[in-house]
Amino acid sequence: MDRRIAVLWERVETLRQLAARSPSPRPVIAAFVAAGSHLTALHRRGTVHGAFSPDHAMITVNGEVHLCDHRRHDRAAVRCAAPEVRLGQVPTPASDQYSLAAALIEAMVATPVHHAWPAHARRALVRALSVDAAARWPAVSDLTAALTASGRWRRLLW
Repeated sequence: MDRRIAVLWERVETLRQLAARSPSPRPVIAAFVAAGSHLTALHRRGTVHGAFSPDHAMITVNGEVHLCDHRRHDRAAVRCAAPEVRLGQVPTPASDQYSLAAALIEAMVATPVHHAWPAHARRALVRALSVDAAARWPAVSDLTAALTASGRWRRLLW
């Protein structure tokens, strides 16, 4: 069996970097929705990321979003950690959802036009940031669906 590993060097940026340079919230929301799709895939396989932050997802020059730094806890991951994880509990899909929402809030603040973020996105994030994990969206996919729920924004994002 051939077990070679291919490494592709490509220019990438983090979600934090995208938010800092983006003149519009649309590409930022779209990138976070893509990251949420990857988190959903992890959850379906029975695992969690456990340390999601705006620095733990990369965007390639082709616009593809990739998760990275699985379980690496740095300052950004700690800032975005769910309350139960900060208290020492094992990360869950609900805590990944909280981290995705907290990371998106960080990105919203970093976006030059943060005041222009759509109300439906802000409402979706409030629920995902509930201190009570049971009060959050049932799954990350529900959060990402809520982030793109507005017909106007869905057309603009995709």
